[in-house]
Amino acid sequence: MKGAIVFVFLLLTGINSQAQTLQFLLDSSTYYWDSEQYKEAFGVLSRGVAESKKQYEAGIGNSGSNYAYVLNQMGVRLYMAENYETAESYHNVAIPIYKTVQREDGADYLVCINNLALCYDDHGLYNESLNEYAYLLSNDTFLQSQGNGLYQTYNTAGVCGYQTGNYELAKGFYQKGLALLNVDVPDYWVLMENLLVLENSLADYIEAYKLLVPLAKQFPEKEQEYSNTIAYYSRDMGHVEFNKGNYVGSIPYFKNTLLTRRVLYMINLDVCRIKFPSLEGVGVGFIRKISFLESQTIPIGLIKHPIPTDSVDQLSAIYALQDLSSAYSLSRNFVEGLPYLIENEQKVMNHYGEGHEDHMIALSNLTLTYSELRDYRNAQKSYKRAFRLTEKLEDPAKGEYRSSLDVNYSDYLLKNGKYTEAKDHAKRAFKFYQSDTAKYFEDLVDTMNQMAILMVTVGEYEKAEALLKSTLK
Repeated sequence: MKGAIVFVFLLLTGINSQAQTLQFLLDSSTYYWDSEQYKEAFGVLSRGVAESKKQYEAGIGNSGSNYAYVLNQMGVRLYMAENYETAESYHNVAIPIYKTVQREDGADYLVCINNLALCYDDHGLYNESLNEYAYLLSNDTFLQSQGNGLYQTYNTAGVCGYQTGNYELAKGFYQKGLALLNVDVPDYWVLMENLLVLENSLADYIEAYKLLVPLAKQFPEKEQEYSNTIAYYSRDMGHVEFNKGNYVGSIPYFKNTLLTRRVLYMINLDVCRIKFPSLEGVGVGFIRKISFLESQTIPIGLIKHPIPTDSVDQLSAIYALQDLSSAYSLSRNFVEGLPYLIENEQKVMNHYGEGHEDHMIALSNLTLTYSELRDYRNAQKSYKRAFRLTEKLEDPAKGEYRSSLDVNYSDYLLKNGKYTEAKDHAKRAFKFYQSDTAKYFEDLVDTMNQMAILMVTVGEYEKAEALLKSTLK
């Protein structure tokens, strides 16, 4: 429910027959309007505007108030007829007259500004409407006059703020409206949904998530929609932590996404409506550490396409699994992550096909996990499979994936005492990364570290020292 258009129900004042004539014209206009004889109503009201203007220009009695009053009435009727632009012109003439004959906190003056703000809003002139509401909501007289309906004005002002991108201002209006209502009032929850739309636009997923929990309880019939949205926000919050390097902290969010729905449908926050009362729809790398004499295998990381490429509307459990698998790999929590990594590799392969880019990442991370858990039998099988699939790729993807596998496989071979073979794989990766040192600098340093570890292991200390010194340069 938005703020209501307001008639100023006052008898026109005057000391002569002109005022009586004007009152008769207005009464006639109201009669025609109530009888749905709109053409006649506008005709009589237009005569009233002309008569009141004539009295105003002649300086008769209280003609200023009378003229502004009739202008406001015409503006209201035009608004009701959805002729917003013409209605605005009448209110814009009435407002300065009211300001002259009344104080700026005069009731009629403020009512006319409120009506103009509503015209601007429905006309789609949200900036203009927001300016009027900002003035009204800073006026104590207006605030006191609104009574129990003040929250409606805050809501409409919040909608205007949202539409113009003034999100923080809109948020303040919504919060003030909510503060005036109890949770058992239906419109309280409409304001909550509006605030949810806003928090999404602010990308404040934590605050949005807090709003979703009570909304889901309030509207059990929307369980599917809200469950989807909760999962959506959980995934976003997980990515926030992941991108900060807090891989451990991202895991609970990714788990919540996965457990909320195994197959999710992404909605663009169409669960929210921003108009009272009919609720029209509106619509939501990691730092590589080099440690001498301690081999460090490198998880590949997140999938390259966090949003599914096959559909802009569907978010499958594959992506929640891949998020979770990446977080476990990068936090090196291989024991707890193994079941998710196994499931993830199978689902990605089934969904996109063996050898797809995302499948290669999933397979590589699973292979690394087997190796780190010293499950060498499964690790060896996975490495062979990964190398076989890599050969089918086109450059540069082929070189990048194969080199990443080479470095990790070299570490695996080193742990199994196969030094010569381990050295060969490290050299192949080194050669590829040398082809573009600017692009693959970190990868090159990791590979040189791996080669130095191999040299030390077989007693080639001077070669290892020289290699490490060249790395430091």
